[in-house]
Order: sequence, then structure tokens, then C-alpha cells
Amino acid sequence: MEPSTLRWITLLSRKTLVYLSSALAPYGLTAAEEPFYMSLYYVEGITQEELTALVYADKASTARRVKSLEAKGLLRRERDPADRRRNRLYLTEEAKARFAGVHRELLDLDQRLVGTLTPQERETLERALRTLQKTMNQVLEEQKRRGSGDCG
Repeated sequence: MEPSTLRWITLLSRKTLVYLSSALAPYGLTAAEEPFYMSLYYVEGITQEELTALVYADKASTARRVKSLEAKGLLRRERDPADRRRNRLYLTEEAKARFAGVHRELLDLDQRLVGTLTPQERETLERALRTLQKTMNQVLEEQKRRGSGDCG
């Protein structure tokens, strides 16, 4: 039996994480930390809640990744001057210094994967992925409205 489209996407995602775990290790990052790290590089000074929404993670996962990046000396928290109850998140200078290498690893993987496609195949794939993303957003909104995010 041929795997479903969703299964192919899931397999590709898992294999990507395996690859990134190894490729990012020299930079002191895990595949799980990468989206948080990259998001903070581009949008510094956001709150943990904003970071959670940006990477579409759950609060517990974000808390673990923020704590891990902080323990590695790659992230620092600063009190929000406008609201002393909240912290703003910033990459450290050490984290910023690693960015070029991390970015290069991500671009290299992207090129190795999509570089095997013709320009027309790549355009078709990107269009299909945008459509799937939009549809998944709708599915999640419907699920949220029904209140059926629980498994029990």
C-alpha cells in the first residue's frame, strides 16, 4: 500500500529533524530549538507568549526551549519596562555570532532537497504547500471552534 500524502509529509519532516539534529550540533543547537532560535534572530524582544504563537508551539514546549537556550548562554530575558510582570527575549551576542553557520546549514539542506526539482516542479510544490498550509489553518480554526482539541 502506498503511503498517503500526509504520511509522506510526516516522514520528510521526521527525516529533516534527524538531519538537523546532527547538522546543528556544532552550533550548540538542537532541531527542536532551531525554530525558536531563528524566530528570535529575526524578531528580538518578543515575549514568550508571542514566541509561542510565532513558531506555532505549545506553551510547555516554548518554556523548555527558552530555558534550554538560556542555559546554553544563547538567550537572555529582560524585564519589560512597560509591564514588569513580563520578560522580553533576546539572543545573546554568542547566539548571533552562530547565526551565519546555522543559516548556511538550513539553506544548504533546502537547496539539497529542492535543488533536485525542476523550476516548474518547485513552483508547483510551493503552490501546493501554500494551499495545504491555508487548508490546515482552516482545519485548526474549525477544531478550535468545536472545542475538540482534547483527546478524551
